[in-house]
This record gives sequence, structure tokens and C-alpha cells, in this order.
Amino acid sequence: MSVDMYEHLVNRKQDEQAKLQKDLANETKKSADLEKKISDAQSSISRTKSNSTIRSRYQEIERCRTQLVTVEKKKADITKKLAKVGKELSIARQNLQKEEARETKGNWKQKKDFNKEHLIH
Repeated sequence: MSVDMYEHLVNRKQDEQAKLQKDLANETKKSADLEKKISDAQSSISRTKSNSTIRSRYQEIERCRTQLVTVEKKKADITKKLAKVGKELSIARQNLQKEEARETKGNWKQKKDFNKEHLIH
């Protein structure tokens, strides 16, 4: 592969990593919002006397907890993907460095051979 191809691969992996980090931040915000809803509903239960309101708040808490489990699963999946992409990005950067070194070495050798040829003649 050429340096350009490796640079493109590194850029693509960096973009993918940035998107996953954004997705993780969004899911973390959802999680925090659901935790707040649960807390607010629990607080509401302690202040109210109405059985129907209490029942409604318990249902809301259960709904939020169910949603929270889903959000936490998504966060775990995103974290797993982030780790994979991070590893792939690291490998892509290493390959890019190797290819750049190989290309530099090749260019240096060409210059050396060129100079050798012209100095002899």
C-alpha cells in the first residue's frame, strides 16, 4: 500500500472514532436524563398522597429503568466498538509510519545512487 492509502485509512478510522465518541456522549446524556427522571419520580412519590399518582410514578420509574438498561447496553456496544477502532487506528498509524520510512529510505537510496552515478562520470 502507498502512503496515501495509509493516510486515508488513518483519517477514516479517526472519523469513525470521533463518531463513536459522539454517540457515546449522546447515550451518556440519555442515561443521565433517565436517572434524573427516576429521581424526580421517586421524590414525587414521597410528597404525594394520591394512590393513582403514586402508581403512575412507579410505572414511570419502571419505564425509565427499562429504557436505562437499553441505553447502558448501547453504551457498552459503543465502548466495545471504540476499543476495536482504537486498535485498528493504532495499527493503521504504525503501518503508515513503516510505509513512510520505507518510502524515505527508497528516496534516499535513489539519491545516493544518482549522486554516485554522476560523481563517478
